[in-house]
Amino acid sequence: NLGGEYESKISQLKEKKKSLKRMLDQLQTEVKVWRMNQDVNQKTTNEEIAHLRQNVSHLESQLESERNSFLNLSQSQTHREAVQQQEAARMTAKILTAEKRIRDL
Repeated sequence: NLGGEYESKISQLKEKKKSLKRMLDQLQTEVKVWRMNQDVNQKTTNEEIAHLRQNVSHLESQLESERNSFLNLSQSQTHREAVQQQEAARMTAKILTAEKRIRDL
């Protein structure tokens, strides 16, 4: 019965087509979900990058502030040392002058 076999084959092919269509629909749904997840992940990543950049900027500002404080302290220390050296030189000169006067007496 060639007609029956033909009908059976057509029926099998229709079932196969329906099955493939369901698989295609499922895959398309999975792709949509995957793309949405990728969008969410990209948004999250961009937000994290922006937050990290903000943190880096803040840390750079703090570092610059600390550097300036250190330079100011360093300059103050250098100034104090220079004043102390000048004072020591004046005292040495006074002592030498006093010693000379004593010898001249």
